[in-house]
Amino acid sequence: MNDKQRIDTMRAELLHKAVEDAIYWCFNPETNERSKRVSDQYWFMLFSGRHTVDLTDAHKFLVTYQLTKMRNWDKQAVTDLINGLVKKPDFNPTSDIPAFAELLGGCITSKNASTQTSAARKIAMYAKPSDDEVHINLHEASG
Repeated sequence: MNDKQRIDTMRAELLHKAVEDAIYWCFNPETNERSKRVSDQYWFMLFSGRHTVDLTDAHKFLVTYQLTKMRNWDKQAVTDLINGLVKKPDFNPTSDIPAFAELLGGCITSKNASTQTSAARKIAMYAKPSDDEVHINLHEASG
């Protein structure tokens, strides 16, 4: 097998694994295919602005993304911040994510309060996806 054939084989294997992974994590949010995890599509729909995020949703998001480990949150404050971000008409990730991270840091009620850049990025990923990103429902596309 020459280098080009080996590269083509590896590429095909990696693409196959990527599609399998996307199908696994982006299952149809209307079904309960994974009782322990909520579909990424669920968060995109919830944070789209068509619904108001409630306290239960905010708590579920924090738990799903393991943001409750080693810190306690004022969940109502987080809920209010998420809804504010969803409604924000203009969004610049370069400046708005660090500012949002600072605000989220103020929602931590435990001793280890700090800027929450990871949490801010995760929330912004669903609340303000880039206009040039395409989100495909792979569950419908695959069958």
